[in-house]
Amino acid sequence: LATIGKAMANGYAIAALVGKREIMDVLTKDVFLSSTFFPNSDAQVAALKTIEILERDKVLDVIAEKGNKFGAEVQKLVEESALPIQFSGAPWMPYITFNRDPEGLYKKLRNEFYTQLIRRRVFLQPYHHGYICYRHTDEDLAYTVQTIKESLDELKKLV
Repeated sequence: LATIGKAMANGYAIAALVGKREIMDVLTKDVFLSSTFFPNSDAQVAALKTIEILERDKVLDVIAEKGNKFGAEVQKLVEESALPIQFSGAPWMPYITFNRDPEGLYKKLRNEFYTQLIRRRVFLQPYHHGYICYRHTDEDLAYTVQTIKESLDELKKLV
């Protein structure tokens, strides 16, 4: 079984319980299900429209393509920097982490890196993966890559 929430309706109040037919069939006989929002059809309409757009515009493929390009560029920067950092995550959820060390230098580097990004008008989560979105333009992502490069260059001055 899996539950899917508001994302399937682009933020509207809706959820779905999905699973294999043999499991779901048990639920139709032995489980009573109720909801506050059952009478509201706007969320169902929003979900159907969201799914239509996802399929029509190949949104997930576009996000994966953008994420793969972004990830390859950032991975190259990370490797070239020779700093104690890692780049990881799925193409649509990139994450930059700093390797821990006994002296705690990683904390100083991490703080400085994210401070440099913010000074350049880019906010990436320091303790969580980020998200590549359908609406991110090539220019947005190129600017972010350039900003990461500049921020890594600033870190090199500290080590």
